[in-house]
Amino acid sequence: MMKRCANRESSMGLFWLVSLAFGTVSAGEADYLDRSLPRAAPVKPFEGERYTVKAPDTVNLAEHAEYALNQATRLWAADWGYEQFFGVFLDSNPPGLEMGHGGLLNCGPKVIEALPMLRVMTGNNDNLEADGLAMGSILQVTGKDGLGYQPVEGRPWAFFEDFTREIGKPYCDIFGEARQSLAFAAWYQHDRNPMWKELALRKNNKLMKMTLKKFDTDFFRLSRGYTPWDEDPTAGPVVPIGDHNIYDQDKGMVGTAASYIVGWMPMAGGIWHRLTDEQPFMDLAGGLARYLYLYGEMIDPETGAFLADHETHVTHSLLSNLSWALTAGHKPMIEWVRRAYESHIQARDPHRTGVIFGKEAGSVGDVIGLGVMLSVNGVGDYWENVDRWLRNTFLDMQVTEVEWIKSLPPPSAERTSKPEFIFPEDAVERCLGVWRYALGGRDWSIGCCNGNASRMLYYAWDNIVTNQGDLLRVNLLLNRASPWADVDSWLPYEGKVKVTMKEDKRALLVRVPEWTRRDRAVCAINGVVHESALEDGYLHCGPVKADDEILITFPVEQRIITANLNETERKVTLKGNTVVDMDPGTDYPLENHERYRTDQAPMKTIERFVSAERFIF
Repeated sequence: MMKRCANRESSMGLFWLVSLAFGTVSAGEADYLDRSLPRAAPVKPFEGERYTVKAPDTVNLAEHAEYALNQATRLWAADWGYEQFFGVFLDSNPPGLEMGHGGLLNCGPKVIEALPMLRVMTGNNDNLEADGLAMGSILQVTGKDGLGYQPVEGRPWAFFEDFTREIGKPYCDIFGEARQSLAFAAWYQHDRNPMWKELALRKNNKLMKMTLKKFDTDFFRLSRGYTPWDEDPTAGPVVPIGDHNIYDQDKGMVGTAASYIVGWMPMAGGIWHRLTDEQPFMDLAGGLARYLYLYGEMIDPETGAFLADHETHVTHSLLSNLSWALTAGHKPMIEWVRRAYESHIQARDPHRTGVIFGKEAGSVGDVIGLGVMLSVNGVGDYWENVDRWLRNTFLDMQVTEVEWIKSLPPPSAERTSKPEFIFPEDAVERCLGVWRYALGGRDWSIGCCNGNASRMLYYAWDNIVTNQGDLLRVNLLLNRASPWADVDSWLPYEGKVKVTMKEDKRALLVRVPEWTRRDRAVCAINGVVHESALEDGYLHCGPVKADDEILITFPVEQRIITANLNETERKVTLKGNTVVDMDPGTDYPLENHERYRTDQAPMKTIERFVSAERFIF
C-alpha cells in the first residue's frame, strides 16, 4: 500500500504561485470577478476513530482511495492558478502532464468534489493546503454574478472548439457550473461554511435567468460561450455544442449536446435542495431534468438504448437525472433511467463477466453509481452488477504502482516542444492513483475520469453497509469499517464474511451472492450456528448486539464463461465474481488477479478510520 501523500511543496510557495497567476488582471477582468472571495479556501480537518486490526488482504476501497488522494492533491498546475492537468501521458519517463480541455472549469471541480469524500474514507489529513488551493482555483475565476469564467489570455488550450475560440473572451461552461455547484455541496456537507451555500445559490439564480423555455421545461441555447458582458444571454441562436465539437444546428439541442447542457445540474440542484430546502435549486434542476427526459433525444424512451454519441455524457446525465428524480419522487423518470441502465448492462456486459473494454473510466464509474443508487433506493437489485464491474474493470483501471513507468523511454521532442506540456521531476510519483482512460490501455489518463472515478469509489464504499435505524444491511461483500459494524471479506479466496457489530440492531441482513449455492449459506453468531432465513437474496441473521461476531460462509466455485470481449472470443474463468483467468487475455491485466487463484486469503495488519460524516447523492 502507498504511503500517505506528503506535503512536498511549501504551502506558502503554492499560495504565491496562485497569487501570481491571478495577480495581474485587466480592468475588464476586475470589473466582473468577485475579488471578495478568498484565494485559498480554509479546510476543516477530518476527524474520526482510528484503530489497528488484522484483516484479510482482499479488495479494500479505502486503500484505493489513498491512491486516488495522491493524484487528486498533486495533479495541479500551480503556476496557472492551480488549474488541473487534463491529460496524463503514461508512455514516457517522466510522464507528460498536459493542460487543457476544461481542466479549470469542469475537470478540476470534479476532483475538488471528491477530495472530502476520499478523506472521509481514509482519514488522511496530509497536505490539506492542496485542497484549499484547488478550491481557490474556482473561487478566483468566479464572477460577481456567481458563474465561473475561463481565463483565456496566454492559454491556447482554453478553447474547446471554434465557437468559443472565435469569441476569444473569458466564458462560462454550463457543464462546469454544475460540477462547481456539486463541489460546493460536498464541502458544505463537511464544514457547513455558509459561503458554499451562498455561492451555489447565486450561481443557480443566475443560470435560471439564462434559460430558454419549452413548455414546462428549461434549456440553454449554448453549453459554453457566455461571457460576462452578454447583455441578454437568452438572445441569439441555439448552438448545440458537445464536449469538443458543434452538432447539427438544424436538429436543435438534442443528443449529446442536450446531455451536456443538462449535465450534472439536476443532481446538484437535488442535493442542494435536500441540504437547504431552498426551492430555486429544484426549479432549475427540475426544468433541465424534464427537458432532457422529454425532448433531449438522449436515449430511446421505449428500449433505453443510447442514442447520443458520447456514451459518458449519457451515463453522466442518467446518474444526474436519477438523483433529481429520486429527490422529487418522479417515478416515470426513475423508470426511464432504470430502463436505460438495464439496456446498457445488456449491451456492454451480456455475459455478466464485469469486463468492460474500451470504455472511459468515468462512464464505467457512472454505471457502478447507477447500480448503487437504483439498488439502495429499492428500484431494483443490481448489487451483482456493481460487484462485477468494480472487481474486474473499475479497480483494474487505477494505477496503483508506478515502477513500470521508470523503464519507459523519454518523451518525444514533439511533445516537449508544446507549451501545454510539462515534465516535472516527480511526475511519476504524482501519477500514482490515476485511472487509465480505458481497460487494457496503459498509456493515457484524463482528468475528467480521475474526478468521476474518485467520487464513484466513495459511492460504492459508502453503500457496502447501509444503516436503516434498527436494521443493518450488508450489500457488497467488501471490506469496510463503519460506525455501526466492521465488515471483513475473504472473497474471492474463500466464501467467508465476518461482521463485527458496534451497535445493537433488531436485525442484520447480509446479501448472499447470486453465483453461490444460496441454500448452503450458513450464519454463525459468536461461533454458534444461527437458523437464518433467506429473503430477496439477503440472509436474515436476526437480532444482534454490540461486539457480536457474525460469520457468514458459503461455497466458492470456479466457472468458465465464453464471451466476446474486445472483439475477441475468450474463455473467462471466474471465481465468484472475480476473473482469475482469460484465454486469450493478453490485453487484460490478469497480473492483478493471479493471487486470487489460491484458496486461503492472506491476512495483514491495517489501520482503520471511521468517520460519522456522509455525503448524500
